[in-house]
Amino acid sequence: METGFGVVEFGLDRCYDGPVPTSGNQRRHRDPVWCAWIIRGGKVLVCHAGGRLEAGPGALMLMPHGLLRDQQFSSGARIASLRLRLRRSDGAPTFRYAPPLVLAAPEGLDAAIRALAACLATSPVEGTMEATAQRLAAFGAALAQWWRTCLGAGWLPTERAALDPRLGVVLALLEAHGRIAPAPWGSLESASGLSRRQLDRLFQSQLGCSPATWLNERCGERATTLLAQPGLPIKAVAERCGFADTSHFVRWFRRHHGATPGQRRLGV
Repeated sequence: METGFGVVEFGLDRCYDGPVPTSGNQRRHRDPVWCAWIIRGGKVLVCHAGGRLEAGPGALMLMPHGLLRDQQFSSGARIASLRLRLRRSDGAPTFRYAPPLVLAAPEGLDAAIRALAACLATSPVEGTMEATAQRLAAFGAALAQWWRTCLGAGWLPTERAALDPRLGVVLALLEAHGRIAPAPWGSLESASGLSRRQLDRLFQSQLGCSPATWLNERCGERATTLLAQPGLPIKAVAERCGFADTSHFVRWFRRHHGATPGQRRLGV
């Protein structure tokens, strides 16, 4: 999707409209996706390093990617939840300013999330052009409403920037590496002509993170996508993400995302 600030790749992690499961209550939780919650009933309290937010019926809570938080829903709470994966094609952060927010739920976003959740809950003949077109149209409508709401709420996309050509070479190597940190420093230094310290500075200046963080985030995105396939065993997800030991994968996933892979499959 061309946003005017650069090309952003979007993916749907989950869309849900119903009661909050007990797994929705989390401590030191870190989501690898961008969340929008419309509170249908009950309330939610979110505490993070910057403060605390509380939302009740009719409110929208916007949660940025990677925010470490505690979240507690009241008994019987109901929400409409839209969970999105975002990635800039140039590797830069999607937003340079995106704090968690509570505001009145816009009618357009509410209706779009309802329509997408209803569309995904139906059981059309899989693989048909009609079913695919319906789901794509519903997702596109929800995505457009979410993007418009975020911009209207003051979230600021990162402006398009010309990448240092050496960084493009390094990013291609990291994509091919396809594993968690540590990065293959010898190959990166040879291909770029930069030292490890220089590469760190280049990443921080242009992408706002280190090569290790970039690798871990990409691995987390891959794992989250695979976990969305209910028939795929967690052991298989671990192997496809480059982990020889499933328990290592589970520990790593929980450390970086605040939940186990099994909990993420049941997450809000």
